[in-house]
Amino acid sequence: MPRGYGVVQKSTSKNVKGKNYFGFVLEGEDKLYRTGQINPNLETGAKISFNYEDGEYGSFVDVKTIKAYRKEGASAAPVAGNKDDYWKNKELVDASRQKQISYQAATNTALAITNFAIEKGYLKIGAKDSLKAYTEAVKQLASEVYHLYQTEPFKAPEEPDKAEVEPKGPKEFDLEEPF
Repeated sequence: MPRGYGVVQKSTSKNVKGKNYFGFVLEGEDKLYRTGQINPNLETGAKISFNYEDGEYGSFVDVKTIKAYRKEGASAAPVAGNKDDYWKNKELVDASRQKQISYQAATNTALAITNFAIEKGYLKIGAKDSLKAYTEAVKQLASEVYHLYQTEPFKAPEEPDKAEVEPKGPKEFDLEEPF
């Protein structure tokens, strides 16, 4: 079961056939995390971690695993006076920062690709509502790039064989002869 974490952007509720269904959205994500008929009572700006499962109808949160750490913008002191809580909170802050950095990188990549596509004529945006069309194109591409960053882990290139790295030619030099 994947582990989610981040800052609550908004909490949602919806009445369907007389039953209330709840969920929340994290900052920097378009994904709705559903909690079913259980209201998690999450405040906007709260830093949380939780387990979830992706299903046919979206991402469903195991409500029992939701842990709120501190509200965004609050002091850096941990919620409880335990040293372990400090490191857990620091880990969440670092993870949240990393998500923000990834989202900014995705947005910069999307801007560069969109500008290139317009410059080369691959993407045509008319004069009417051009700013809106440009913004939507960047936003959609940024979301796709961000989710690609999140789902495709970076793979470092494999080390080449030593046979490929060793220089070809003489392996010993006569150091007594002048160069």
